[in-house]
Amino acid sequence: MKPNKNQIKGMCLCGNISYKAVLQCFPNELIPRCCTCDFCVKHKAQYLSDPKGLLEIFFNDSNLVNIHTQGSGLAKFILCGNCNTLAGVYFESEDSIYASVNLNLCADYPVFGEAVSVTPSALSVSEKSLRWKRLWFKDVKLNA
Repeated sequence: MKPNKNQIKGMCLCGNISYKAVLQCFPNELIPRCCTCDFCVKHKAQYLSDPKGLLEIFFNDSNLVNIHTQGSGLAKFILCGNCNTLAGVYFESEDSIYASVNLNLCADYPVFGEAVSVTPSALSVSEKSLRWKRLWFKDVKLNA
């Protein structure tokens, strides 16, 4: 059975953290982003989000989920405490939770646009939150 091109699924190496995203944009309109900070480079993260889409992130054992912050502390990185896989990143705003997922956790997915490098550390806290509100999933359920 072919995967639904409007849906992507991913999971960490051990399966403790997984996600399901329903995309509203055409996949080739979505551009994966590769953050240039040492943390994201180490984890080889390619972040993907659809501001009109829906994202659910599931934790089998929440005791094995590590939330890591760095820099401004605004973004919270979701890591599996068992296999050390970076599943995604989110931040909480007064109106919502916004998130982006690591595309590398998908076993099979449609063709997306060519990945671009980004450097959030060069942005102010307000610039980061405005950018993330514009680009990241807005309809997010954590540990659904």
